[in-house]
Amino acid sequence: FRYVPKWNWILGTGIYNDDIADIITEKQNIFDIKIKQALLVLTGTILFFTICFTFLSIVIARKLLIPVKKVAEFAKQIGSGNLTAKLEYQSDDEIGQMADSMRRAAKDLADLIGKVVTSSKVMSESASKLLGIAYDLNDSSNEMKNHSGNATKETEKVSDHMTSIS
Repeated sequence: FRYVPKWNWILGTGIYNDDIADIITEKQNIFDIKIKQALLVLTGTILFFTICFTFLSIVIARKLLIPVKKVAEFAKQIGSGNLTAKLEYQSDDEIGQMADSMRRAAKDLADLIGKVVTSSKVMSESASKLLGIAYDLNDSSNEMKNHSGNATKETEKVSDHMTSIS
């Protein structure tokens, strides 16, 4: 009830007790529908963000793994002895720095092997020359041995002639 002084009225309203149960049931049904809708929206949102996160994770992983795989393949080729292998990956990130270091290391290794090959060729040529000199010295030594043997024989002949003369 409420008194309205302007009109000098008393207003009253009421509700039947039977109607209260119906209103509660109706409000409960509306509440249940709203809860179901909220759960559906929440589930949809979680599912959406889960799918987005999974897709983003796959994209990022592939973006990171492709350069790593290229660098690993380059390392395998260098390790198997292919010093002419090329690594095309260029970047300013850590993987790019690693790729640059590996390229420099491969170039330095190729240069070092080139120097070793050149040094071994020079050593081989020097060894061949020394072997030739050794054969020449051996031949000269044998020739001197033969000449000294002949000289000894001749000296013995001369000595025998001198002995027979004396």
